[in-house]
Amino acid sequence: MNYVKTSEIREHFHFNNYISNRNAINCIKLNIKKITVTHTTLKQTPKSRIKMLYNNGITILKFNGRGRPRKLSKAMINKILAMRQEGVSFYKISRLIGVPKSTTFDYWKRFQNVKVNDEDVRSLKLNEAKKIFKKIINSDVDINITTLAKKGYSSNSLDEMAYILKEINSNLHG
Repeated sequence: MNYVKTSEIREHFHFNNYISNRNAINCIKLNIKKITVTHTTLKQTPKSRIKMLYNNGITILKFNGRGRPRKLSKAMINKILAMRQEGVSFYKISRLIGVPKSTTFDYWKRFQNVKVNDEDVRSLKLNEAKKIFKKIINSDVDINITTLAKKGYSSNSLDEMAYILKEINSNLHG
């Protein structure tokens, strides 16, 4: 049982899990006046236990604070689907977009029947390549590499961008 200290000692408890019969009785014995609970706690706790707490003068407030993070945006889901459609592994996708591999897999599984059209895939590739070129331009590297990066950033050809990235890579790693 977790309690939150407010103006009086143990005047307020917060539950983020199921409220057991023992916890409910302890709240009544301790003369608790207010309990905050998460949405999940309300779902998991029997209605009879909630009613018992109300009947003993305990106010139950639903806490809408932190918890499970919000869903991924449509753009992020499209990125996952497009990369997977192109044969990129879940591990690599998760590293590239900063989402756990399990989340990446879960979203792909949910939307695996949705096909990202070729123009959207191309657009995502262009945007990602431009981000890479922008980082190179803003970093402190050789003038030849910066010039190549500026050329790549201004291009709208995926083939040209890929060639320029290979050139940059060979200049960096000899």
